[in-house]
Amino acid sequence: MKSLQRMMVGAGLVIVTLLALGGESFNLSPVPNYVFREPDLQLHMEKVRSSYFGYSLNLRPGGLIVGAPRAQSDLAAQRKVNETGAIYRCSFAADAPECFPYYFDKIGNTKAEQSDFAYNSEKKDFQMLGAAMDGHGSDGDRFVVCAPKTISELVDYYLLHGICYVTDGTEQDQEPKDIRKIIPLRAKDKQLHKDAHGQYYNYMYGEQGVSVHVTDDGEEILIGAPGVFNWRGTVVRYRRRFNEDMGGLSRRDEWAAQQRPTNRHRRQIVQYVSDVPNPYFSAVKDDSYFGYAVGSGDFRGDRKTLYVASAPQSKGQVGEVFIFDIINADSFLETQIKVQYTFPGQQQGEYFGYALLAEDFNGDGFADLAIAAPMHSRSGDHDNGVVYVFWNEGELNFQLQGKLSGNHEVAGRFGTSLGRIGDINMDGYNDIAVGAPYEGNGAVYIFLGSPDGLQAKPSQKLTPPPNELLSPQPMFGFALSRGSDIDANGYKDLAIGSPNDEKVYVYRTYPVVRIEAEVTSSKRELTLEDTTFDLSICLSAVFAAGQPFDVQLKYELTVDGQVGRVTLPGVGGNRRTETITVTGASECRRIDVRLKATAASIYKPVLVELSYELVRSLPTETDAGFCADCALLDPTVANRLIQKISFKTGCQGEVCVSDLRLSARWLDISPVYVLGSSKKASLEFEVYNAGEHAYLPQLNVTLTPARLTLAKLTSECQQTITADAVNVLCDLNNGLPLKASYTSRYTLILDMTKLEGSSAEIKAEALSTSEESAQEDNFLEQVLTLQEFSDIEIIGKTSSAEVFLEKQSGLHNVTYEIQVHSNGPSTFRRLGFTLDVPLVYHKPSSGQSYKIIRFNNIVVSGYYNYKTLDYTWTQNDTILLPNPIEHDHIVPPTVDVEDMHRLPSDFDLLSGGGGAGMGGFASENQPHGYDQSSMGMHRRRRRGLGHGGSPVHTYNRYTGQLSGHSRVRRSLSKVNDATVQALPANRTLFFNCAQEDAFIECARLNVAVDIFRPTNVPIIITLQFQLDLDAIGEAFLEREDIFALMMLTDVHKVGDPDGVTYRQVRSNPFTVVYRYADGSTPIWVYIVSALGGLLLLVAISYGMYRAGFFKRTTKEEMEKLHRESTRLNEPEQGNQSPAEATTELN
Repeated sequence: MKSLQRMMVGAGLVIVTLLALGGESFNLSPVPNYVFREPDLQLHMEKVRSSYFGYSLNLRPGGLIVGAPRAQSDLAAQRKVNETGAIYRCSFAADAPECFPYYFDKIGNTKAEQSDFAYNSEKKDFQMLGAAMDGHGSDGDRFVVCAPKTISELVDYYLLHGICYVTDGTEQDQEPKDIRKIIPLRAKDKQLHKDAHGQYYNYMYGEQGVSVHVTDDGEEILIGAPGVFNWRGTVVRYRRRFNEDMGGLSRRDEWAAQQRPTNRHRRQIVQYVSDVPNPYFSAVKDDSYFGYAVGSGDFRGDRKTLYVASAPQSKGQVGEVFIFDIINADSFLETQIKVQYTFPGQQQGEYFGYALLAEDFNGDGFADLAIAAPMHSRSGDHDNGVVYVFWNEGELNFQLQGKLSGNHEVAGRFGTSLGRIGDINMDGYNDIAVGAPYEGNGAVYIFLGSPDGLQAKPSQKLTPPPNELLSPQPMFGFALSRGSDIDANGYKDLAIGSPNDEKVYVYRTYPVVRIEAEVTSSKRELTLEDTTFDLSICLSAVFAAGQPFDVQLKYELTVDGQVGRVTLPGVGGNRRTETITVTGASECRRIDVRLKATAASIYKPVLVELSYELVRSLPTETDAGFCADCALLDPTVANRLIQKISFKTGCQGEVCVSDLRLSARWLDISPVYVLGSSKKASLEFEVYNAGEHAYLPQLNVTLTPARLTLAKLTSECQQTITADAVNVLCDLNNGLPLKASYTSRYTLILDMTKLEGSSAEIKAEALSTSEESAQEDNFLEQVLTLQEFSDIEIIGKTSSAEVFLEKQSGLHNVTYEIQVHSNGPSTFRRLGFTLDVPLVYHKPSSGQSYKIIRFNNIVVSGYYNYKTLDYTWTQNDTILLPNPIEHDHIVPPTVDVEDMHRLPSDFDLLSGGGGAGMGGFASENQPHGYDQSSMGMHRRRRRGLGHGGSPVHTYNRYTGQLSGHSRVRRSLSKVNDATVQALPANRTLFFNCAQEDAFIECARLNVAVDIFRPTNVPIIITLQFQLDLDAIGEAFLEREDIFALMMLTDVHKVGDPDGVTYRQVRSNPFTVVYRYADGSTPIWVYIVSALGGLLLLVAISYGMYRAGFFKRTTKEEMEKLHRESTRLNEPEQGNQSPAEATTELN
């Protein structure tokens, strides 16, 4: 019984306030714990400007590695080299933290001997060594640093190649081990590129090393080279490649060893290779700077690394960012970039992609993407800067989650740097640091991850200490390190560069502790006779990093503070304060409470309020050092709890016995809900009390899945979101007792926009602190059935609707564009699109074959919502592979899509009628490929139900439901366009894949889209091919002079073979080829028809004349007939009435 009381009282706890996520401090130290400066060395050349110490950073437990790209060298071998740049390693020694040179290159400028293969001379003046570096957060991890302006100087010009150095660990103090150079741009035969279009600077000014990134597995290094190919740009992928070789065998014996068993040891040969994709095949134009920023991530969730790089100057300086893969690297073909997704910039000149970061911010296993645009300008300002955050829903389906921004400082350049700091507060979601180096003296913002992605407001803002500033623009935040745990407390720390001030600040991270508080009462309800009762307070600490330590808490307990009926022994009042130390185990206190109530005061409950805070606060003095015993409370957990204990009134026994009965109904939707039909839904709960008074009535609702959340959270409710469900606990009746025979209603407004699947479950329970006579009717469980329905429209466009053989011959370039639109309301998932392409025609009279369309010359591109769609070719369910060499070297002609012809829609489907001729009879001019009974295709899947009938579903936007009626459903004709349908069948050669025709060979294009949303963004499939007009002319039979090419489209859904969840309307792209330039009918036919019509009209007119059709009666006969008619109509005199006679006499 005691455990039951504890559970019921706990249900009455209400969160009143939360610790605010203020901009002052969260768990990064508010002041730097280490400040590193460039060491004072004996230099050989005079220092004339800032060395930019802190321009790039890599934080590791063994020390901080700092780049100073404008530093002078202290090496004697480089005494004549001006501003070589330098790398420093700074130690965290407790006695004297200091920095010292970390040498990757100890020689000066070199003049190499002439080589037939590469330019190996190195001129290192102003080479910017340390401009870019990267590596993971452990001392044994691979580390790479670059000097993008290293040149090879020739007699008349120079080659701006750049250079990078890589090492497999940084454990040594003085210099790294096993340094290797990455120099793939020095090949002599690739400095220039010449073709029929002109000459291009290929590798000459590549500037390898402007950006660099080490992949998450540490196996690959991605280096940006934005100057390659007329500054079109590319990337360099540096990786290890393993080859197996037989030890002790010569090459000529290798084949024989493979043919017979051997006990010889097989060894692995490790090679380091650099893959440089050829920008000639890239979609970006010259001066795009592709590779300005680089990264990688697991964007598909399959552990396959895809790469990401920016081109901030592409599209007229609007900028683009690409997710891509590198193909053909281990073959004899040209290494290329295969773009998987394209992110366009939003504002010209914002430098979209200046920095980027791939990280999973919402914990769903897919890498999201943050793209910085530091020169983005708000209205009236300039260079404010924003960071675009794109949420990855899987399978490269991205949605713009929002834009992060700073304090709206003019020219702050928010987003100049992005720091991959990991999960800095250990809540299960990765966070991000954003630098704004020109916002005042510079600033760094911390944004925390969450189940909904990055939070819009920063949790913390760091600024440089005022006493450390030496220059008016220190550029604090220009460089950010990766997060690394340098003090082994389980939390990652951060280094921030201030290069114009030649300083680096290291901020350590404080642990975050979550306090679990519980208050229980010895009595569920109080009576007027009660004078004492007990309260139990229990506090425990949960440590996210798994390293428990003592936490000192100060709690304050207030009992009945407003009414004053309670006294706490030992304190002389109703408020108790105590400092306790908690760890992982619960620390409890039992408190006696003395009560003195009156008959007039029992209608107000006793309020028990508990609040707590940490005793020690974080040090804010610059020289205070790091507080090893300090921690921070988790801001997502309440630090103030309130419990209500009611007085029993009007009950027969000592404890009130209530009988709560729970029911629910949907107010604006039905129990069968069409996904996407509404953004919100209202669910009304009704609680009726058939027993005695129910004190502290509450409604506890569990919503499954977790995507079903509240659209509006009111003050009387609290919402808890877990990975599987959403729990909502609401106070009923404003916290007052629910009296006997009274009803309380409460409506939950649910957010339906994120809902998916086949059903949603709502479980509810009515609670109170009173006894319950019947528990069965306190519970309610409802299942909301979910349906999907999408209205799909396919629109075909063509660049050549008509072609005339008298005017053209040879190969004719044609472009087809197919747009697939979704009119909703639901999201179409697992969509499959097919396009049947006829290729070869076998002439029945001669048996000869004519290749109308050459398969290897077809160029296909598919896009949806900036995502590049993959496709496959099949023929009779066999996958076809186009010739990759021919395919890669085709440069398709440019076609303006707006000039393409939009083809008519499928009128048969729109009208709901059949496709046969008038009166239900088939037309004699029906083209080849039609099924006269159903006008369907043989390849069209059957969707009929029963005896050929199928329910035709439509979505009613007013009722939000699917409606349908049963009729004989004809298979949707794919060749029902008005132009093709009107062609004479006896003179037309129909070239399509409507049926399994032995005379036509076809191939099927297959495209899959995982998520297709009902927006204005269509799926666009573009097909570029060459039509062989000479082959068409030879394929005609003697009576044929019209050739009708049509490609047939179709949409299907995985898991829905009958097409119940969608309806489609389509028009197919086609091209009609006429033998004669004036159309399908010669001019003499029109002349003869006109003359014949005139002669027939004359003959008919003469016959009618002879028959008297044009004769009229004479004038006299007509007048005679008129007089007789008048006389007969006059009345006689004797028949007049007296009244009429009198009238005439007057």
